[in-house]
Amino acid sequence: MDKGILKEEVQVLSQKPSEIKTICSDKKKHSDHRYIDALLENNSILIEEIYLNNAYSITCMIKKLGGTQEDTRDVFQEALIKLLKQARAGFILSCPLNAFLKIVCRNIWLNKKRKEKRIHYSGKLSDNIKNAINDFWEREEQREQYEKAFYMLTKKEQELWNLCWTINPQTGKFNTNTEVAHVLHLSPNYVTKKKCEIRKTLQQTIKNLR
Repeated sequence: MDKGILKEEVQVLSQKPSEIKTICSDKKKHSDHRYIDALLENNSILIEEIYLNNAYSITCMIKKLGGTQEDTRDVFQEALIKLLKQARAGFILSCPLNAFLKIVCRNIWLNKKRKEKRIHYSGKLSDNIKNAINDFWEREEQREQYEKAFYMLTKKEQELWNLCWTINPQTGKFNTNTEVAHVLHLSPNYVTKKKCEIRKTLQQTIKNLR
């Protein structure tokens, strides 16, 4: 990805709302701009995707910079507030959202560290966005437990389970047991049986981890 484009995007976010529309008038929308529209439309499904697709990498980054998971929540919320404010002014995202959010969150965190005080938000999030945020962080512990349980499976079990929950680009739906069987050179009946066994194993392991 062109670092120059990414730098320009981050710089635009710091502009006054009255200047955003003029700056972005000739920009070409990246496919990730749908998430900007989601913020404007309070689309809770896509807003949750923003967290699912970006929270882990940003949490790792903030922790490396001396922060905690709670710090990540604060920083992420402020980044979305900034993004929502500028989106209302006509901001156009012309680069991948993940790379964009990483730089925005990094800048927010470093500024917070320099000031040595808690962040005070200057904006408000809609109820849908707040609910998506709360739901995500409430499930974060469950996600970590799931990951631990998943990596306790054998490599073959991991491969089969991942294929079962991979979306087929041709159908837009999760792979069927027959499709998984074809890829792994197994019978559909075996895949069905093994899938149930893996689900039970994961459920029991997660229960034991609590």
